Amino acid sequence: MPHLSLRTSIVLFLVVQTVLQLLFGGLLLYLSAKAQHIISPILEEDLPISQAAEVMLGRLRLMNSNATEYLLGEQEEKQEFEDNREVFQNAIASVLALKLDSETEHSFQAIARSFGNLETDYQSRIFNTYSPAKELESKEQVKRLITDACMPLVALLQRASDEEYKDAGKSSIDEIRDDDLPGVKLYTQLAAYADALENILSAYLLEDPNAKKRFYEVLYSFDSTMAALEPLEQRPVEVITLNEIKRLINSIRSEGQALFALYNPANKKVTAKALDDIEHQEYTKLEQQIFDAVTTYRLKVKEGVSSINDTSRTHQIIVSVLVVAGALLLGWIIWFVQKRIYLPVAELVVAVNRMRSGERDLTLKHEQDELGDIFSGLDAFQTELKEIDSLRDAERQNQLQLAKESERLQAALTHLQQTQNRLIQSEKLASLGSLVAGVSHEVNTPIGVAVTMSSTFDVQLRSFIDKLKNGQMRMTDVERFEHECLEGLDVMQRALGRAANLVQSFKQVAIDQSSEVRRSFNLKEVIDEVMLTLHHQLKKTPYEYHIDCEDAIQMQSYPGPLGQVVTNLVNNALIHGLDGRSEGKISLTVARQPNSANVLLQVSDNGGGVTEENLGRIFDPFFTTKMGQGGSGLGLNIVYNIVTALLGGTIEVHSSAEGTQFNISLPINAPDQHANE
Repeated sequence: MPHLSLRTSIVLFLVVQTVLQLLFGGLLLYLSAKAQHIISPILEEDLPISQAAEVMLGRLRLMNSNATEYLLGEQEEKQEFEDNREVFQNAIASVLALKLDSETEHSFQAIARSFGNLETDYQSRIFNTYSPAKELESKEQVKRLITDACMPLVALLQRASDEEYKDAGKSSIDEIRDDDLPGVKLYTQLAAYADALENILSAYLLEDPNAKKRFYEVLYSFDSTMAALEPLEQRPVEVITLNEIKRLINSIRSEGQALFALYNPANKKVTAKALDDIEHQEYTKLEQQIFDAVTTYRLKVKEGVSSINDTSRTHQIIVSVLVVAGALLLGWIIWFVQKRIYLPVAELVVAVNRMRSGERDLTLKHEQDELGDIFSGLDAFQTELKEIDSLRDAERQNQLQLAKESERLQAALTHLQQTQNRLIQSEKLASLGSLVAGVSHEVNTPIGVAVTMSSTFDVQLRSFIDKLKNGQMRMTDVERFEHECLEGLDVMQRALGRAANLVQSFKQVAIDQSSEVRRSFNLKEVIDEVMLTLHHQLKKTPYEYHIDCEDAIQMQSYPGPLGQVVTNLVNNALIHGLDGRSEGKISLTVARQPNSANVLLQVSDNGGGVTEENLGRIFDPFFTTKMGQGGSGLGLNIVYNIVTALLGGTIEVHSSAEGTQFNISLPINAPDQHANE
């Protein structure tokens, strides 16, 4: 008997599955309709009402708790009371929005009215009568008043009494009787009144009903005593003391009046009594109403759930039968998939893995069905893989050849980089050679003057000695010899001093340019020294140069590389910018950049400028328009690398037909490259 094709078998399975799904779906529709008939009243009325009633009961109790804690000084409980009230109102509104029978609607409308009355009582008799915030503010005010006024007043009165007592030891009997002893007595009374005021303010917060009355009585007694004391205290120091006492007692009087207006401790007792009345009347009644509603609808929900459970048990038998039928169908499907699909696919996976490992001589057989077609295609794919393997071997040989070519090119690149580094070093040595030429020319003049004066001294000294030996010396000869010697020595000293200064400057420039040492230096001095080394080269040209640099710029940087930058830019202007011109000007300007820790170095010339197509390549290595005519193509590349890499700055170039300008921004405190390494 031939096997059914996979397509026919799968269609048969889908038909059986569809029949079972239709049967199962019909039963589900029936069960759903029956369950809906039971569940609908519960979900639409009983359960929402039960949940809303429980929310109302919980929020009502929280509101009463909020009011109780509010009386204990928790001001934030008022906001929580408002939040709970809003939730309660939303819950009862959700119930009244349902389709209710008349009895249920009447019951919840009664609850809404009772809640409105209860909420009004809470607001009017509790929250609008007593305020924890005002109580706390009044306590702080009393504490501040005692600290800032009462206690200083008592201390001041005690000191005044002590002063009066001390004065009594220095006074006459009449002064003691008429002034000192009455003063001591009156100051003592005032101190007692001030202490009493402090105690009265504390007692007021402890709900003493007579505190306010006693406060004004003590103030009256204090004022009367002060009136009796003032005639006795007429000295300037005593008058100052009395004025300070008046200031403090007036502060106590005004602050005390503000305290009485702010807070009345008796309101707390009234509010507590009101809360007790509410709890035993409106609150208890409303709580019982809501509790009855919760109990009623809980029972209804429980009865509905019980009905649903009964219906569910009835239908479980039908579902069990369908499950058994589905299990039998599933068993048949598993067997079919195992025999006709899984095992052939597993064999197919093994064949594919063997092909991936390199085998190309597999024998593939299968029944005449859809998977058989796949096996046939895999056999054809095996043949194609043999061809691909041969192509891959050829490609591997090509890759080996490419690797050899890559190594050769890398070696050429390394050689090119080494050549570039040697050229850069040559450029630096050429700069030092120019420095040596400048040294030779500049030092030659003062040394020549010194040699000439030395020869003159020799002739004059020999003539002086001959006259002295022959006895022909006259006073005029001595004076002339003295004058000529002093004048010649002065000329020689100035010439040798000039030579020494030049050598010292050239020495510092040479040391800086041959090393990369980070040190502190004056920028103007370094630039002057560098331009001095270029003076010999510049004075052979018809061009002028101008330096404008602030005197007080002190930098912590690399003077040698900075000098290399200036030298290269000046040489660039001579070789390229002003070349072939009968006149020209090179300007070097240095200034601090505003609102920045940088300096701006500008080197410009009024030459022919740089063309637009060359401006973008001006800092590239080996790029020059004078190749073979004195240009190496590395000067500006060295400038760019020194400025950006070593000095930590930036460089820009602007050019037109009127000339070229380099703008270099350098930090006053350059990064320490050796520390970074």
